[in-house]
Amino acid sequence: MADIVALRLEDSITQFSYTRDSIVYLQEDNDATLFRIAYQKTRRGSSPQSPKRPRQTTRHGSAAMPHGIGATFY
Repeated sequence: MADIVALRLEDSITQFSYTRDSIVYLQEDNDATLFRIAYQKTRRGSSPQSPKRPRQTTRHGSAAMPHGIGATFY
């Protein structure tokens, strides 16, 4: 949830996403895409880039978020 607040997306997340304990489960079509785009925009200006890591997948076959990102897709 802290990452969503830091990216100022808390008012943009739809009712189709939900929170359980401290994990936010983002609806994959809209909310997860919104989060991914906002996160990537914050990473563009950062330097140096972190080393490349092997691509991880979720059970739905989509790419997993980098370590430390507080969002889960369903």
